[in-house]
Amino acid sequence: MKKAIAIILCAVMAMSMCGCTTYGKQRLYQDEGSPFVSVEKGFGWQVLVHKETGVAYIYYYDGPRAGLSVMLNPDGTPYIWEAHNGE
Repeated sequence: MKKAIAIILCAVMAMSMCGCTTYGKQRLYQDEGSPFVSVEKGFGWQVLVHKETGVAYIYYYDGPRAGLSVMLNPDGTPYIWEAHNGE
């Protein structure tokens, strides 16, 4: 019985040390050296704007899965974020 409790306790301690992570996603796109700036954010998604061109991208993430896609106008051209100020 003591051995089973010890095994369970070790397993719980090991899982608590692992924790969850966002793989640095928030920090990655907020670095000053990054070409992107985050302009809108929701649960599991962000709108990123390229600092030089103003082109908007949707970045979505769900645990280990993530994706980045350019946002398009109805005619298929890249969407330019109107509030783009080059910062």
